[in-house]
Amino acid sequence: MVWAMDALPYELTSARRVRAFFLQFNKETRPGTSVALFRRQEGEDTWYVDGRQEGRSVFTVKIVFH
Repeated sequence: MVWAMDALPYELTSARRVRAFFLQFNKETRPGTSVALFRRQEGEDTWYVDGRQEGRSVFTVKIVFH
């Protein structure tokens, strides 16, 4: 959850509360490996954060704000 929240704009996370948080694990990662984070917004209240390793999705987070 911390990675996903850190990937979003500070202005968003400091001013709005999270209404729902969904996490989908797609692949295991090993300790000490890097994960690239990509974010995208859908509508006014919904953001997605994708964690990728070597171009493959390792997790997807959906965060819905009030």
